[in-house]
Amino acid sequence: MKTQLEMIHSPKYTTAFQLTKRFVGKNTGRVVLTFALHKSDGTLIATDSHKLLRIKNIHGFKEEYLINPRTFEAAKGQYPDTDKLIPENAEMVFRLDQDQIKTWLKIHKSLKQMAVGTRDTALTKLIMKQNSFEFEDKLSGITYKLPANEYKFDPKTENITFNTEYLSDALEVHHKLSSTEVFIKLKGTMRPFNITDGNDVDALVLPVRTY
Repeated sequence: MKTQLEMIHSPKYTTAFQLTKRFVGKNTGRVVLTFALHKSDGTLIATDSHKLLRIKNIHGFKEEYLINPRTFEAAKGQYPDTDKLIPENAEMVFRLDQDQIKTWLKIHKSLKQMAVGTRDTALTKLIMKQNSFEFEDKLSGITYKLPANEYKFDPKTENITFNTEYLSDALEVHHKLSSTEVFIKLKGTMRPFNITDGNDVDALVLPVRTY
């Protein structure tokens, strides 16, 4: 006798849930942020207050649950309202295809790993000009260029510094979930910027204030 199974989650749910480990908090002082929120509309959310992951249409729970991606504990509780953190009307500054996503990921992952040996935080500065852009690794002072299918200069966001690990994590989400293209949207030098597929996957990164 054959047993028929009806899967309640998207085929990409396992990968998506594993990726939330990079976005949930580690501080038990805000224990709710150590969990990933499964909203009743199929949305999965994780944040540590410095970066945020939101994936729509990924799970099939009909009730709202909090699940810890490290311990698999399930709970119910009040999760912060994160929807308002996704910047509305943010301008698209970069458009990347799948190969460019891989290239950006490879470079920033390497820079992140280099910083581990120094026990310092890897920071990257994005320098935007009218017709070109470049990055500067703050630890080594090395500047480098990366490819993009589309680039739009925005004078409001011409210099942004961010944690290299956070951008690497955001790009890894899109790489592992096979996003066909990614839009990097910015709305001000100190406003969170969104790495999005334009549909279901948003990864938000908070810039770092430097003096």
